[in-house]
Amino acid sequence: MAAAADGTVTVVWESSQFLTTNNTVYATTRLPGGTWTAPTDLSGPGQHALSPQVAAARDGTTTAVWVLHGTSTIVQATTRAPDGTWPAATDLSALGQDGYDPQVAAAPDGTTTAVWVRSDGTVGQLQAATRSPAGTWTPPADISEPGRQVHSPELAVAADGAPTAVWVWRDGYGSTVQTATRGPGGAWTAPVALSAPQPSAWHPHVAAASDGTTTAVWQGTQGPDRTNMIVRAATRNQDGTWTVGPILSDPLSGPGLPVDFPDVTAADTTTAVWMHWDGANYVLAAATRSPGGVWTTLTNLSAPGQSIFEPQVVAAADGTTTAVWSRFDGAHWVVQARDVDHDAPLLGAISIPATGTVGQSLLFEADAVDASSNPTTITWDFGDGATLTGGSVTHAYASVGTYSVKVMATDAVGNTISTTAGTVTITAGAVTITAAPRAPEITRLKLTRTTIYATHHPRATRAVISLTAPAKVVLSFKKPGTRAQRKTLRLDAGTTRVRLTTRLTRTARLKPGAYKVIAVATNAAGERAARTARLRVIR
Repeated sequence: MAAAADGTVTVVWESSQFLTTNNTVYATTRLPGGTWTAPTDLSGPGQHALSPQVAAARDGTTTAVWVLHGTSTIVQATTRAPDGTWPAATDLSALGQDGYDPQVAAAPDGTTTAVWVRSDGTVGQLQAATRSPAGTWTPPADISEPGRQVHSPELAVAADGAPTAVWVWRDGYGSTVQTATRGPGGAWTAPVALSAPQPSAWHPHVAAASDGTTTAVWQGTQGPDRTNMIVRAATRNQDGTWTVGPILSDPLSGPGLPVDFPDVTAADTTTAVWMHWDGANYVLAAATRSPGGVWTTLTNLSAPGQSIFEPQVVAAADGTTTAVWSRFDGAHWVVQARDVDHDAPLLGAISIPATGTVGQSLLFEADAVDASSNPTTITWDFGDGATLTGGSVTHAYASVGTYSVKVMATDAVGNTISTTAGTVTITAGAVTITAAPRAPEITRLKLTRTTIYATHHPRATRAVISLTAPAKVVLSFKKPGTRAQRKTLRLDAGTTRVRLTTRLTRTARLKPGAYKVIAVATNAAGERAARTARLRVIR
């Protein structure tokens, strides 16, 4: 499956008719807001076709590739025309040299790259071809070194259009993950080994981030007896050099405890997932790396007690990252999904005393919200070496002085935000404690209807918002996989009823789906508070 930037979705698959020996590659397309087209035969009647893959460029150029079995096994491709038709297939690999395991990826301008393994009857070599935006494919180019077996190619294209391929290269003693990148002039770089040559390595995957870096992950072993199974990552920097990163999987899991099925995706943040053994079951683990940052320690995404299988992860253009996997519930396999949260919590009202006396118990208060990964932990650093956790805490200073107070909010998956709340001056004598101005509080956020229709009645609901002080209120409507839509209000203290329809502003409109409604109130001093509700829009 591949989705273009305008929402056009294309699916390809292989199908066989009952009591026949040939498989056929089909495609169907769904335009934004439209219906699925009838299946189109891409490989042609009477042919035996397998292993279809598809890629869509930002401009909508969509290309499918597959393997055609005949007198020889060749890799073929076709690109959907602007009128929606699929032209006759083009042979990418040479006749007489069996090709298999094709992969395809598209650059933003429509330039499309395909890679595959070409067998000479003894070993397999990785080859590539490129389709220009004008529609012409280049002849096959050898990427991997000759005379060695390769398999498991994967492909990703960076924002500047440069494709990067990764694959497994066998040398007779073990297997190595290698990579090459095609530069602006059209030539592929020499293969670079990412994993060590002796321990085995397999299941490579690759993804390109918006900052110009490309990350490969793979599964392998380490140690002289090759019993310690690991997941590792390497990143291609903006200058074209590769840096092998840390072991992502749990180093405390011990030798022989398996990991499997790594995958990687990238938008602004790069996310890797894999399944690892916790001593009783396979659970889904994830690690992330922000632009220019380092990899986080692993986070378990699936619940313990039931094994998972074959995880995958994908990132949308707005950074929303979703992982899916199969999970055995004791009787059946079910498919589960979860967002991988990269966003820190939102700190709301913060209240600290301006002054105090030695030994006096002082009150510190703050609140925070996180739409994706509650609960949120609030930690205080009082500037004298003492720390406490909680939204409302008390602390007494032992010495005279002026102390800088910091507050940090951490969500359930470890994202943090920290700020300096202010200073507290401690004297020896009695002082008057003056609290900092408090943020406006949203004491109520309720939708009179939680379901509205885009084209039928009821088309509207009312948001009942209660404030303790006048504030600017921003209503954000967030649907998974899409950019949040916003409506800005300026409300007085008390309760206000605001009529809402699917048209929020002149340009912002809600499409059918389930939305999380986040109300953030901000006063003139920049202090904030937030509440959430849910809304469903039906066509």
